[in-house]
Amino acid sequence: MSAYAALKDNSSLGSIFHESGDAYEDDGDDGIHYQANSSDEEIYTENRNPFTALSTKSIPNSQRPREMDPPKVISWSKYIPSRDNTVFGENYVIFGLKTGEYLVLNGQFTVTIQKGSILINQCHYVAANPYKSYKIVALQSQSLPIISSTQSIDTSNETFASKTEENAHLFTGEFKSIVKIHNMVTGIESIGKYYPPLKGLLFGNENDEDIITTDEAMFQKYSFEIILREKGFSALSVSKMWSEKMIEIANNNLDSDTNTTMVIGNKNSGKSTFSKLLLNSCLLSNSSYPVCYLDLDPGQSELSPPYCISLCLLSEINFGAWFPSASIKDRHDQYFGYTSPVHLPDRYLEIVESLFSCYETIYRPKGYRLIINTPGWIKGYGKELLTNITEKVNPDTLILLSSSLDLESEENAEILQNLQFKSLTILPGIFQLSKYSPSQIRVLNKMLYFHQTAPGKFDFQSHILDQSPLKLSYETTEVDLTAFRGINAVSVLNHSIGINFDYQDLFTLIESTVMGVYFIKKEVYEAIKKSLHHGKHHDSHPYYLDPGSLLELSKCNPDSVSVEFSGLLMLHSINSAQKYMNIYLPRNMIKSLQQKLESNYKMVLVRGEGDLPSAEILHPGLVSRASKRNKQELLFGSQALFPYVSFERKPKLGGVWKVRRNVMRRGQQRQ
Repeated sequence: MSAYAALKDNSSLGSIFHESGDAYEDDGDDGIHYQANSSDEEIYTENRNPFTALSTKSIPNSQRPREMDPPKVISWSKYIPSRDNTVFGENYVIFGLKTGEYLVLNGQFTVTIQKGSILINQCHYVAANPYKSYKIVALQSQSLPIISSTQSIDTSNETFASKTEENAHLFTGEFKSIVKIHNMVTGIESIGKYYPPLKGLLFGNENDEDIITTDEAMFQKYSFEIILREKGFSALSVSKMWSEKMIEIANNNLDSDTNTTMVIGNKNSGKSTFSKLLLNSCLLSNSSYPVCYLDLDPGQSELSPPYCISLCLLSEINFGAWFPSASIKDRHDQYFGYTSPVHLPDRYLEIVESLFSCYETIYRPKGYRLIINTPGWIKGYGKELLTNITEKVNPDTLILLSSSLDLESEENAEILQNLQFKSLTILPGIFQLSKYSPSQIRVLNKMLYFHQTAPGKFDFQSHILDQSPLKLSYETTEVDLTAFRGINAVSVLNHSIGINFDYQDLFTLIESTVMGVYFIKKEVYEAIKKSLHHGKHHDSHPYYLDPGSLLELSKCNPDSVSVEFSGLLMLHSINSAQKYMNIYLPRNMIKSLQQKLESNYKMVLVRGEGDLPSAEILHPGLVSRASKRNKQELLFGSQALFPYVSFERKPKLGGVWKVRRNVMRRGQQRQ
């Protein structure tokens, strides 16, 4: 039954209404602008402050929240570097922070606390430990991290202070915290040259033409920068209500029955931010217990490959951007194929149920917590999907991020109606838009996936087309299957045989797209071969597996050895004459793919949306060289780099014919 009706008399709701606090002083009158409530299906046309919509008519006077002012946006550091508080090393900088001071950082770096304690993002307390460093990648597609000084909870941590000759002058009562920020290079710093629309992802405001200040110039040689003035950025400022709820959940006894937390809310309400902050809080509370993270948003997930839904087991704290394979001990990926559940809702719910069953079977008995992040589409049919999800999961704690803290407000009542949960907390959402559009963020996630060379390492120095593609043959009627090692069939979701399907269009459907890679055990594949499309085109075209048959196979447990989703590849082009496909895939997939091809498995490629980033389709060198008029360079220099492309101009047959408008030739003139 629905838990919503019982909530009206739940006296424990009063505990979520307490004073809001800000660890930082007001640096100005800049107010943050908020996005109006919305869903994936709407166009946003106005901004408003959600706190103006607060209603307290249904809450007793003793439980009514204080009048809350909109939180102030933090745009730059409350810190002025000087000889007294800053030490510049060859590839690091040491900062001495006084009470109330904080740093807003951009770029890539590691953080080590040398003295005292700090708060990261106003909610995560970290004490001095010279043997522990935290890697942070601060991208401008998200709010930037804040590092602030704070009072130490346990003075015994002073025994871990790291006093050296260069920072000795900072070990005074004046400086509460000493932080060492060290260079870190991942390869993402080159993404702007590879794909210009992401030029400002790591450093500076690309529209800022001001001359840099003297203080800013001191940080130019590092992989990070300290934001010292208004540059159009916003930092991750966490409210007291958020931090207290995260601490409460993180401190719950691991043996209790409150292990599952689901976060819901409208689009751009801060669901992913809250979920990741809660994840870090749980890991900080008990570092010996990893935490499960289930991201149900296939559109903009950081922890899942593009077009996928994943259950991940995480054990390492991360205060910056996450990447699909970085520091993840164990993961279960399911290919969905689309960025919104609307395209295949039944399949979406099957994946959710399968991954949650995996958690219940493998991880919950071990006492591991589960955090569930959900899509922002919670109106119309999206609400029906959310209702189905809560029926399957029945979360122990449901977190609703809303513009109203009133349980009976029209907005909250509509969202919560028919949802299943054991306890509810309503928190104020952070309705703040990224400087990058959702489509740009999706492009970013694809590029990070395909350019990752090792966990947390990326190659954007060379173009992906600089390397020869992996050529995989595809099965046709003329193939000798006894020795065949390649692609046995392809499939396109939502394109069933006989329903608006023309087999001659197959190459157009799959060429230059992102596709999921499935390996099906040989005996299982043989049982469904009758589902393959059989026709006259199979002497040159690959076999086609009806998506319904494939989805039926993949309904099984995600750990099944019969059907395995192996990852994503880019199908760049198809050679129908020689019957092979040119593909590119992440380096860490190449070895596993080759091993599967040599084993008792059949390979099937599946396409959903599959949009390929434009930067990956055509090598920029082709465009720049083809535009030059130096014939020698075109014929020789470019040919060495691109032997598969001809730059020689075609001869003009019969001279040049030019159109002459309104002019008759002599033979056409009237006599």
